[in-house]
Order: sequence, then structure tokens, then C-alpha cells
Amino acid sequence: SVGACAVVLPGVTVGRFAMIGAGAVVTRDVPDHGLVLGTPARLVGWVCACGARLVVRDQMGHCPVCGSTVQVNVNMQGDE
Repeated sequence: SVGACAVVLPGVTVGRFAMIGAGAVVTRDVPDHGLVLGTPARLVGWVCACGARLVVRDQMGHCPVCGSTVQVNVNMQGDE
């Protein structure tokens, strides 16, 4: 999902079920289930396919809304 007025630069890959905040400028690849915000966009968390924020423990994201569990790469958190 890409928010209003967000800009994704050419050659940048947005992963499955990723979410980009409104007005973000995405200069780097966004991982599957990644939540990015800001200018430049930074990875700030993880989202479920249903759109809810994931609770992450030990490389696994758990959705409090639908109960899904997905593997996330927490090593990508922050500036990577």
C-alpha cells in the first residue's frame, strides 16, 4: 500500500504487503511486510497482510488482529 503523495524512486523494489506512509520518499528497497515513513523513508516497523502492525519477537511477526504469523528480517530495522 502506498500513501498519498509518496514518491518511490526508479529501481526501488517494494516488497509484498509493505506499507509506505503518505508523503514518504522511498530511496531504498522495502522488504516484505515493511512499514516505511518519512523523507527519506526509513523502516519503522512491520505490517500484516491485513494492514495491522505486527508484534515482533525472535524474527517472527504476530498479528493481534487476524492471528497470522510471518517471518521478518529484523536485521533490516533502522538504516539498512
